[in-house]
Amino acid sequence: MQSINFIDISKTKQVHSGLDFLCESLRADGHKANWYGTLQQAEPDSILLLHDPLNEKNIPDGCRVLGQRCLNRRERLVLAERCGLPVATWCAVDTADDISPFFERWNVDNILYKPDWSYSRKGVQRLGRQDWQPFNPERFNPDGDVFMHILNGSPDTHKVDLFYDKAIACRHMYTRSVFDNKFHRGFRQPCDLGTIPPLAEGLKKLGMALMQYGEGFSGVDVMYDEHHNPWVIELNTSSLGREGIWIRWPRPYLDGYLAGLRNWIGDGCPAQFCNGIPANAAQLNDRSGGHSLNATSTVS
Repeated sequence: MQSINFIDISKTKQVHSGLDFLCESLRADGHKANWYGTLQQAEPDSILLLHDPLNEKNIPDGCRVLGQRCLNRRERLVLAERCGLPVATWCAVDTADDISPFFERWNVDNILYKPDWSYSRKGVQRLGRQDWQPFNPERFNPDGDVFMHILNGSPDTHKVDLFYDKAIACRHMYTRSVFDNKFHRGFRQPCDLGTIPPLAEGLKKLGMALMQYGEGFSGVDVMYDEHHNPWVIELNTSSLGREGIWIRWPRPYLDGYLAGLRNWIGDGCPAQFCNGIPANAAQLNDRSGGHSLNATSTVS
């Protein structure tokens, strides 16, 4: 088997220790494994597992890559639903003129706008039926931006890390309600190590399916409605949290990641390796989706 190279730009000693653990464990299994802080250091003809998207021009010759940003926000939701996971109702629109009908169609006074480029809630907006504002056309992406039904339940987010067939661990994050004026300013309190939502089969299928779209180390965001039913609201296929997470809870996160790696290697490293957008991404062409939600519900 080709050497596995983790590429991680983190400067944190604890993350470096975690990468050492992963590589030493794989080497003890008889595999070639190393980690590097830059693409230029990677070994030619190796398998590269990127933890952040990087300039594909710097990828060494012959390397097979997982972990570039290969799918946009809309495509990731489509894939999650095709894997059987319950996804909150969402839609994509061609122009801002197409947004207003969804207030009536979903029978709600508020919907959530999630631009493809947003990160850590930056750019996410609650739109009111009577007072929403048109978007800057230079930032609006009709292919990747989505509009989502707002769940009626706890505002907390449960973030599950994945690799291949393994749901690694879950962080319970005390995120603020979209109706909170401090929505973009962080959290109500520090996160805890949580319980993985009861979506085992769908999470396994999703983790394995993501490998066929050039993705590897990924994560799913889940929220619960008022009846404590779990709903997928977002997927992240790059730049997952490691610094604070691997420091606070190294064993569940690193042991879980290692278990997924071992299963993947044992199955022959099945994946569609790619340096950019894979051809099969075009098949994730749905413009709306999600399971039916209570049409009269709004977040409190």
